[in-house]
Amino acid sequence: MKAIVFFSSSTAAILFSSVLFLAGCAGVSSVSSSAPPAAPAPPTGGGSSAHGTFVYVRNDNNGSNSGRSISGFRMNPDGTLSALQGSPFAISGNLAVSGNFLLVSTDESVTSYRIDPSSGALTRAQTAAAAGSSALTADAIAADSKNVYVGGQLASGTNVIYAFSIDANGSFAAISGSPFFFNSSCPCESAISIGVQNSTLFASGIGFKAGLLAFYNIQDGALANMQALITDSVENLAVHPGGRVAYAVNLAGSIEGFTIGANGMLGQGSTTSDDSSGGFEAVAIDPTGKFLAAIDTTSTDSRIAVFSINPLTGSLTELGAPLSTGEPGGKSIAFDPGGRFVLITHGNEPPSPNDVMVFSFDPASATVMKIRSAQTGKSPGSVVIATF
Repeated sequence: MKAIVFFSSSTAAILFSSVLFLAGCAGVSSVSSSAPPAAPAPPTGGGSSAHGTFVYVRNDNNGSNSGRSISGFRMNPDGTLSALQGSPFAISGNLAVSGNFLLVSTDESVTSYRIDPSSGALTRAQTAAAAGSSALTADAIAADSKNVYVGGQLASGTNVIYAFSIDANGSFAAISGSPFFFNSSCPCESAISIGVQNSTLFASGIGFKAGLLAFYNIQDGALANMQALITDSVENLAVHPGGRVAYAVNLAGSIEGFTIGANGMLGQGSTTSDDSSGGFEAVAIDPTGKFLAAIDTTSTDSRIAVFSINPLTGSLTELGAPLSTGEPGGKSIAFDPGGRFVLITHGNEPPSPNDVMVFSFDPASATVMKIRSAQTGKSPGSVVIATF
């Protein structure tokens, strides 16, 4: 099944100590590395996205506690969506997929739901509490085929990342060393976005005057060799399949890139600004790692912008003009695991239509074309896809 999200040297110790000091609430400039990133890994599979592909959308993304649920759909071979029996499901939280399971994080726990490979129906498997956490950051969840990572905050105010392994029954086990440090006890920052790819994890936090971007190696599920940058406040992380480049959207609506250079150091990459009429809201990377798609929002519309990714530097080049979705309020974007479709959720406040819209994607020409939208619950947010 396919699914879509301390240095030991004294020099590194000094760098890490500096980050702890600066990550409080200070506004500072970014640390950067001039070395280019390692070349992204080649495509890791692909295949068509047809029967046996299921789409799940988190509703009540604005956190109003009204109508919290998950909408579920089967993706048909032509990209159209059919609502699953029982949808919307009375499940609340942000979403990730690992193996045969949909993972849902809430205030102080994460729960696994087994996905029926023929119907897409969800059966609750297990819930794991985040020991010592005063609250989990519901937007900060990411998983690979064996582990799930969620952001949380200890009673002391220290922000951390909890790590759990997941077995074939959907049961969780805390990974040795969890929770792992993210940043110190300034309440202005938390791990608000996490991305996992190819045994690496990126995490970002938003602050009053600056943000924090951290990178970890994953070793047997544990997070190791943390590096961190003081940077602009960024969210909605997307990590390249090679695990050496990540992109996120800053509060000004620009796309910022971050790279692991040939020297193994985390550095600031390119910044891609929108035109004066709008701002970028969220980004996604196709399974081959060649393209990045972004939601480009204006006051009256949402658009899809497609970029090529430079395999050596990670810089972005826009390909053609953005395509209008015809609806305002674009919130979340994802590629299907086969790279044939792009999905966008719309909805927050009126006149947003509360739906998930599907577009075909042609990698030969990097063009997108609208197929059809499907109604969701109120204020849809994150969208995840599982293929059997």
